[in-house]
Amino acid sequence: AMLDLNKITFWLGNEDDYTRHQLYLWFCECLMDAELIAGEYRLPLPDLWLEAAGFDNRDALLPWPKNVHSGYRVLQEYFCYPEAFFFFHLRDVAPLPDDFPINAFTLRLHFNRPLPADIKLRQDSLRLHCTPAINLFTHYAEPVRPDGRMAEYPLRASHKHPDAYDIFQVSTVTSKVKVSGTEISPGSQARVWPEFESFQHQMEYSRQREVVYWHHRTKTSLLHHGLEHSIAFVHADGSIPGSSRFNDDVITTSLICTNRMIPARLHTGDICVAVNKNPAVASFRNVTRPTLPLWPVTDGDMHWSLISAMNLNYLSLLDRETLIQILRTFDLPGAHHPQRARLSRQKLDAIEKLETKPVDRLFKGVPVRGLATTLWIRPDPFICEGEIYLLGTVLSHFFALYASINSYHCLKIINTESQESWEWQEKMGQHALI
Repeated sequence: AMLDLNKITFWLGNEDDYTRHQLYLWFCECLMDAELIAGEYRLPLPDLWLEAAGFDNRDALLPWPKNVHSGYRVLQEYFCYPEAFFFFHLRDVAPLPDDFPINAFTLRLHFNRPLPADIKLRQDSLRLHCTPAINLFTHYAEPVRPDGRMAEYPLRASHKHPDAYDIFQVSTVTSKVKVSGTEISPGSQARVWPEFESFQHQMEYSRQREVVYWHHRTKTSLLHHGLEHSIAFVHADGSIPGSSRFNDDVITTSLICTNRMIPARLHTGDICVAVNKNPAVASFRNVTRPTLPLWPVTDGDMHWSLISAMNLNYLSLLDRETLIQILRTFDLPGAHHPQRARLSRQKLDAIEKLETKPVDRLFKGVPVRGLATTLWIRPDPFICEGEIYLLGTVLSHFFALYASINSYHCLKIINTESQESWEWQEKMGQHALI
């Protein structure tokens, strides 16, 4: 069988944060080339490079709305699921010769400077056959029978086991269509209800609103951690439809759910039993403990900070205080537990200065104007330079979303103690010009 090394992904699974962050920096900045070794056989790989995972839309851990820029996703997952950013993909490996012994070989990486002497490389510092596992699954809510008398109806995943399910997202809302008042048969046609936020409002020329939309509502629960969910049925102007619009329909709601707090009770190695009808051939187990649930913070200040962050333009974004506020807003672990903040107050304060200026570059022979941002960061509160570098990589993707499609953004970070600097490749914008 042919071996395609470009399909190989590995994970920096070392529990030593200093080592994994420094390896991250070396893999991204210091890798020169590589070679494959099998006995006396040596195969140079001059074009091999390592692509850091987590930034491509294919790496998204959670379902992400198509009408929201991916830079917010990168920022959210960096704070909530940092482990996902320690994966690397092998790239640009030429096809192996037919006579290459693929059963056992060594991949040797060559760097342009020695690895730090104090990193602790172990057998599990680089792990193969690892992937993020997300506790999300499809589930149907308890049936709802709207009658036009209530503004909203409770939406529950399970009456019998309320602690075993939590609603992450409403996918679709359907009901069976009755014909001439007869009972619904198994083969009846399904009525698909449109979502209020889908931007697919039909044109309604008559004064009387006819189309009924569904709207998923949430509020902070007074009884347990997390949110209470409900579903509302409204016309395009927000008015409540009369009972005649529902025809005694029984609503079926398809959800994406989690298991609430149950995964947090599991330990390393506990997830090892396949429950599907077609169990996996290979054995598996979790090599880290499941993360704790992080519910949205819905208090007024936090909510408005998030809305403000998502309405920023370039001029307001490229300011030190604004950047720090955005990072604090997206640090959801820190919002729930200050001691678990991904970027502590000391690390945010270490961002000493931010400067942005317009620059002109040639792209395929065409002059294009973009923006160049320089950040001066004091390294003291960070574990090592590698942690600063990972933050810079995340910010370079985040800044790029604010550049217009016909522009670009480039980021430079300067270590204020050593004066060492890193620059990220120019990234074309994702934001359409208006």
